[in-house]
Amino acid sequence: TDREQARGAVGDLTDLARAAASRPTRQAVSWVHAATMRRSDAGRSAEDFYAAGVRSYTGDGATKDYGKAVRLFHLAADQGHARAQAYLGQCYRFGVGTPVDHVKAVHYYRFAADQGVPEAQFGYAQCLTFGEGVPQDYNEATQYCRLAADQGIAQAQSFLAPGYLHGQGMSKDHDEGVRYHCLAADQ
Repeated sequence: TDREQARGAVGDLTDLARAAASRPTRQAVSWVHAATMRRSDAGRSAEDFYAAGVRSYTGDGATKDYGKAVRLFHLAADQGHARAQAYLGQCYRFGVGTPVDHVKAVHYYRFAADQGVPEAQFGYAQCLTFGEGVPQDYNEATQYCRLAADQGIAQAQSFLAPGYLHGQGMSKDHDEGVRYHCLAADQ
């Protein structure tokens, strides 16, 4: 595409600005902004991007800006940061700072879930349960939900309890249902 060619052919901001001047204003501004961000972000770690993303997401010590948080989480996630990937899953699933995209939500949730992030395990389990961005699969959903529940995620424990008690989406097991219900209630 034109954008990829411009990135590859133009390394200097001055040259980029000249190349962008021949494009529609919105595209030109986007190119210059992206190049500026790449320059200012050089050398920052995934943890730096993640921490800045959390501050933008929560408004703790910064102005709450979900769009900025998503951009920062992407920079961290691209370096393999599992918690940033979990946040991206949530952002894409619920349309926080970005349009809803269940396929992308599943993509990021799955990466983070497989790295042991319990919130992502529960998010991925919910996507599997409801068929959001992935074919519905109660068996796999139960596996991921159990992983999250066993790491203390109260929502996952509450989600599993009625399934076990009533045999919904899993084998009926009264003892497991009561156990997960009690674990969730204790939090």
